Amino acid sequence: MNWYSKKQFVLFLILLLNLFGYAQTKFPIEHYTISDGLSQSSVSCIVEDEENQLWLGTQEGLNRFDGKNFEVYNRENTPAIINDYIYCGIKGEHGLLWFGTRNGLLQFNMETAQFRSIPVHNNKSISIKQIVQKNKNELVVLTTQNEVLFFSIAKQQFQRRAGVSKALKLVQTEESIFLVGINNEIHELLLNNSWKHSYTHSAAIQNVFYCNGSLFIFSNNGVSELRVNQATKKARPVFKEVSLGTLDGVTGMVFYKNNYFLSTNQCGLYVLTDNRITSQIKANLFDAESLKSNNINISHLSKENVLWVGSDHGLTGLLIEGSGFNTYRPSAN
Repeated sequence: MNWYSKKQFVLFLILLLNLFGYAQTKFPIEHYTISDGLSQSSVSCIVEDEENQLWLGTQEGLNRFDGKNFEVYNRENTPAIINDYIYCGIKGEHGLLWFGTRNGLLQFNMETAQFRSIPVHNNKSISIKQIVQKNKNELVVLTTQNEVLFFSIAKQQFQRRAGVSKALKLVQTEESIFLVGINNEIHELLLNNSWKHSYTHSAAIQNVFYCNGSLFIFSNNGVSELRVNQATKKARPVFKEVSLGTLDGVTGMVFYKNNYFLSTNQCGLYVLTDNRITSQIKANLFDAESLKSNNINISHLSKENVLWVGSDHGLTGLLIEGSGFNTYRPSAN
């Protein structure tokens, strides 16, 4: 084969890769939409409670999903809910679930089955887009205006603290809470609720996730890994074979048995193994075993190894490992 023929062959291979993309890994899959009882099509958050039920936040209230049926909570049937637009949620301490809404916090007590709405300001709607739990008595929240607030659970009050005034994201690990500043700096929360500068990234940060013991920084220069237990914080490049455009808009990151599952807001799900993309799972109108949408808002790996993704077309479950979806569902009462 001469030089010209080799060049043509290489161009042909590139064309094939562009046409067919990465391999599609097949997982048993189930879809749930409005027709199945979901209150609204865009799922913004997924929280798993102690009974293995999923709580799904939408623009029109909360949905409690037992693996079979949806129970909807909104202003129409639950007077304690003052705002239906749900941005985020976490499973907190002492049987409490917390959700961020367009007007403050929404608390659900698993023991009493009662909701409680807690606005940040009595006369002004302030939206909460992220919640982390510092300890059993205090939450740290991030508003849509990138302001960090502390919430006393006992006093049911919000407080502003001196320090970093603007943040891109809060990231919780087993031991600490990190703040990603809008100036590409990462700060660690101390016991006295002050912030200690931990690391400055060399490029504009798009998102940060805590996964498999590390902070993964997605930036304009690629992906970097920052080990949180190192005394000297220094990030190292990872996923070097992945092009920058491929992982633009990453919305979630899950690790399971040497595989990273990356959800995106444009390209569906990517599976990365040994520092490279091994599969892409995306929407396909002609394939029932595919996603309904490539625009994924949130991802969550359940206790029974079901990867749940919330998109603008509802909820999808992918069975990563196990004998079937019925194995994780709690028994119906």
